Amino acid sequence: MRPRHIWSIFTVCAVVVFITLAWISTMLLQLDEAELLARQHNALEENVRLALWRMDSILSPLVAQENASPYFFYSSFYPIQRAYTRMFAEVKRGEILMPSPLLTQPVPEILLHFQFSPWGKLSSPQVPRGNMRDLAEASYLKGDQIEKAAFQLGELQKKIVYRDILGKLPPMKEEENSSPVVLEQNLNSFNQSQSPSQSQSTKSAASWEARNKRYGREAEQNIQSKSIQNRRYDPIFFSDNVKEEMFFPLWVGEDLFLVRRVSLNGESYLQGSWLNWKYIRKSLLEDAKEILPEANLVMSNSSQERKKNMLATLPITLVPGEILSEPIEFSSPVHFSVLAAWICVIFAIIAVIILLIGVVSLSERRASFVSAVSHELRTPLTTLQMYTEMLSEGMVSSEEKRLRYIQTLREEANRLGHLVENVLTYARLDGQRAKRQIESVSCQEFLNRCEPSLAQHAKRSGMEWIVEVDEKTLSQQIDTDTSMVGQILLNLVDNACKYGKGESDYRLIFQMKAQSKNLFISICDHGPGISPKQARRLFKPFKKSAIEAAHSAPGIGLGLTLSRRLAQYLGGNLRLDTQLTQGTCFVLTIPWKSGQ
Repeated sequence: MRPRHIWSIFTVCAVVVFITLAWISTMLLQLDEAELLARQHNALEENVRLALWRMDSILSPLVAQENASPYFFYSSFYPIQRAYTRMFAEVKRGEILMPSPLLTQPVPEILLHFQFSPWGKLSSPQVPRGNMRDLAEASYLKGDQIEKAAFQLGELQKKIVYRDILGKLPPMKEEENSSPVVLEQNLNSFNQSQSPSQSQSTKSAASWEARNKRYGREAEQNIQSKSIQNRRYDPIFFSDNVKEEMFFPLWVGEDLFLVRRVSLNGESYLQGSWLNWKYIRKSLLEDAKEILPEANLVMSNSSQERKKNMLATLPITLVPGEILSEPIEFSSPVHFSVLAAWICVIFAIIAVIILLIGVVSLSERRASFVSAVSHELRTPLTTLQMYTEMLSEGMVSSEEKRLRYIQTLREEANRLGHLVENVLTYARLDGQRAKRQIESVSCQEFLNRCEPSLAQHAKRSGMEWIVEVDEKTLSQQIDTDTSMVGQILLNLVDNACKYGKGESDYRLIFQMKAQSKNLFISICDHGPGISPKQARRLFKPFKKSAIEAAHSAPGIGLGLTLSRRLAQYLGGNLRLDTQLTQGTCFVLTIPWKSGQ
């Protein structure tokens, strides 16, 4: 299979894997987000229920207290001796008056208590009139309190109309009229609870006791006869025919009221409380701020069906506010799993890419090796076979030709041996099986070992061999593998002989110089040089194709690659000197001690 086919298949598989994993990750993140929103919604609903319970707990005592207030509390003062009997009748001289709690005990949640008489007259127990006001100012209230209540009563008169309020109330339930009952026991207990300070005088108390006995006997007779004709007597011991409804909350504009009907002896009164909506709203929201910081309270129409998040006590709807989305936590199990899956997939793809690069590179190297070596092996083998057959069959009669053929066979054998040696050495380095044989020699001894073969190879190729080494360098001691260094230098000289012949300058200069902790060896020719494009692929193995091998000097493009790897294996390096403008110069760097 060709490399491009491998990459095409891998690309398609990688795209499919990425698309699938992206879809799965998106679904998982959406499910996790939906679960998070559901948890937040459930928490919000729970907080709303808790806030409604708290608000109703605050408002319930207020509404219960208003429902528990008897009808006569809506008079500034009421006579306590009558005991629920004709409490709205004119006060007679000598009666003991009790101030209404609505007058003396105002609450901040209520701006004003008010009452509409059957003929539509608006009054308030907090705004006493005439002698009642004098009594209130003298014993119970300050004048500015009454003035403030009077002002609020005037404002209230502008806001509500008797008939409009009456029309918003639900229809009154039909109940049987209850007959009057005598409250003698209540009156007796009341007389026993009177303190001396409440009696005007001993004489009036005795007179009151006498009246009590006289009217008690008459009331007892009326009970036995169950007749109501005795109303011609003073009805102080008879209760009024009273029907009190529960307070009904309603909105008039932006004001909230509690209103009820009171039927007293067939006459209908309207009693109510003007609630302090701003104060109530502020206190309720302050109490719920801990669990619902963005909450708000709005009015609801009490005539409609009960709405969601509506209080049970008053027509008020709780608006919980926007759901505060929590930031996405990457430490959650879902996000961690998705991130781990992506990391694993990315690492797997990287590993597959590295493996494919290695496989493709190996495949390309094999193809390049076969392409380059096929020509380099075929040429010397063909020459060897042809010249050997000619010599063995006696086809060469001239001694001069025979010697020339033998020399050619020797050169081709050396060429073939050099090629095979480079390939085997490269294979050993590629498999990390090569071993260094480190020995300590002087630069002079090293030069004596390798220089003759290099000079002979250069002279056979028609090059002029020149050695430039100073005395200081020759005296230096070096620890390295001299055979590997010699193979590197032989490859460099062989390349210079193949490609470095100039038109007129055939010099091949060998330089060796000691500097710092390294030994620098350079081999320079004066040929056509190397172009920048060729320099980029100079040290890559098997970069010579069969066509290039056929139309260029012999070689498979392995010598420079092998030389650099050998230099690096010894701890040094091999580089091309790019500062030269003419010719080619390779510089080999060898450390003084290559190590084991």
